[in-house]
Amino acid sequence: MTDNKNFIIAIILSSLIIFAWQYFYAAPQIEEQRRVQEQAEQTQQTRQTQAPSTGQAPQPGVMPQPPGVQQGGEATPREQMIQATARVPIETPSLSGSINLKGAQFDDLHLKRYHETVDPQSPTITLLSPLGSEHPYFAENGWTAAPGTQVKLPDAQTAWRVAEGSKLTPETPVHLTHDTGSGVVFHKRISVDQNYMFTITQEVENNTGQALTLFPYSRVVRVGEPQTVNFYILHEGLLGVLDGKLNEVDYGDLKEEQRTVSETSIGGWLGITDKYWAVALVPGQSMSIEGSFRNQPSGGKDNFQADYISKEGVTAPANGRASFEDRIFAGAKVVSVIDSYWEKLNIQRFDLMIDWGWFRFLTKPLFSILEFFYHLVGNFGVAILIVTVLIKAVFF
Repeated sequence: MTDNKNFIIAIILSSLIIFAWQYFYAAPQIEEQRRVQEQAEQTQQTRQTQAPSTGQAPQPGVMPQPPGVQQGGEATPREQMIQATARVPIETPSLSGSINLKGAQFDDLHLKRYHETVDPQSPTITLLSPLGSEHPYFAENGWTAAPGTQVKLPDAQTAWRVAEGSKLTPETPVHLTHDTGSGVVFHKRISVDQNYMFTITQEVENNTGQALTLFPYSRVVRVGEPQTVNFYILHEGLLGVLDGKLNEVDYGDLKEEQRTVSETSIGGWLGITDKYWAVALVPGQSMSIEGSFRNQPSGGKDNFQADYISKEGVTAPANGRASFEDRIFAGAKVVSVIDSYWEKLNIQRFDLMIDWGWFRFLTKPLFSILEFFYHLVGNFGVAILIVTVLIKAVFF
């Protein structure tokens, strides 16, 4: 009889938890998603109404191929690769590293708050590394043009010039510029917050006598398949929310099938995730994009790539300017940090970057309780014991 009573109480409590989660959490999120979708549709209609009638809209060009991977030979030591190129230092409370002025790539990043072992004197976690090193992993953004457009665009070999800012910090953004010499000048204004979010404003300065339409893109590339935990309930690989749906793509699937997974979306995000860290691309949440997950082998190695290209052209009028803003997340998957970006920046389901499993409605609230007691007592082991006692008390 006691067992039956406890079983009935467990069912009732579980039902209450599910109801509370649906009422207080899921329903507001569904409403927020509906509001974002309506806003995106209104923005699209406004753009179509305001845009001059020029016949059929230009179509975006092809996503550029990733920079080539060196054939054979041993990899160059990471620090040697970094010292061989001109760079802008990055220094924040959470990050250290640099931006490569060749291609304006984010390819040198350390997580200052995390170490390779529990020893606080051990090296900090290396998240991004340049091409030519042992484990290349980098992010970049740029422009493509409609087929037939005669304009020289910056690429992975372009040498950018620092126009303003000697170091990227939360207080001091940097301004990079590149003059093509043909009347078009490209600008990148990069800022970073106290945690892990970079904001990049790309601007086209069109000094020609004709309007110029370009399509922004962004991508994160990882060369070679990394070592993973390989635990079936934890996803490590390519990840993103496109068209409101979570996409989880394993390295092995892309490697074996040599396929590309693509999805059209309004806003969203996509990138590559490890167990504790991730690099994610975040376009404007009202922008129509084509997001893709790819494996593009080069030099005998696999290039795993998450990317998006805007389906809406950005038009710089004759002797005028046009700009586009997007973001890159590169850092640790801290629940409070991820949730703050989700809420403050209205990034579509950014909280799903953390793999809560099928029973998210239970696992996330339990984690929040554990985290509360952890901050209270300063020890996760003690926090687990406290939560265990509380659960036992409820069922008792």
